[in-house]
Amino acid sequence: MNEFSLTPHKTFWTVKETAEQFSVSSNHVYRMVQKGKIKKIESKLIGKRILIPKQQFIKNFDF
Repeated sequence: MNEFSLTPHKTFWTVKETAEQFSVSSNHVYRMVQKGKIKKIESKLIGKRILIPKQQFIKNFDF
């Protein structure tokens, strides 16, 4: 079983959750977001926190 199937109710991941999911550092995720390789959602309602849509990864995997 994988994390994708364990959190079906979650629509977004934090940078830390994304890093843990793919076994990379948070800094690596921030760099990928900055380069535009990972889509992000920013909202002033939730502060400066970056949320990463989980759906962009699901379409690349066959479960």
